[in-house]
Amino acid sequence: MDDAVKQGDNKVSILTVDTDVVVLAVASAQRLNITELWIAFGAGNNFRYLPAHEMADALGPDCCVALPMFHAFTGCDTVSCFGGRGKRTTWGMWNAYDEIAPAFCALAATRRKLAESTGTICSPPVRPY
Repeated sequence: MDDAVKQGDNKVSILTVDTDVVVLAVASAQRLNITELWIAFGAGNNFRYLPAHEMADALGPDCCVALPMFHAFTGCDTVSCFGGRGKRTTWGMWNAYDEIAPAFCALAATRRKLAESTGTICSPPVRPY
């Protein structure tokens, strides 16, 4: 994707079956200043085109920065639930508590904030389990 942008392309499409790629594409869409970023995702009856640029706009810049860390924190695509709660429940917790997004942003920005941010993410009432 970086190479396409460096070559002057502002409309990019990615073909993948991996949700990690989808998360990273959405997280990168605003940073790379891409007009359109489409993800051809899935296979067979589950194939669809996802507008990553629209998802990134809806999430906003802070959530896009925090999204990869949130994805890693909840077990990426290898774990169907986190602490007995599904990913939708954990996503709802993120949206319900304003202090979670800045904590994930801090984790994404630097490892030094790890201990401080982990305390915020895992403390009641934010604790997802």
